[in-house]
Amino acid sequence: MDGQFTPPQGNREALTHQERDLLENTVLPTARRWVQKYPGLADHGRQTLAYWGEDVRSGGAA
Repeated sequence: MDGQFTPPQGNREALTHQERDLLENTVLPTARRWVQKYPGLADHGRQTLAYWGEDVRSGGAA
């Protein structure tokens, strides 16, 4: 063990259609906006994007 925490990954396949719609049309765009425009929320935005397997570096889609 190297002492690094590896967060779990979100499973989009386990979401209902309504939950996936909310994720893709509200949650992820909001997280991207936080990374790009709000330094105080950027870490949370990056964590959210990483959890769902999105490209964290650019704040964009994977």
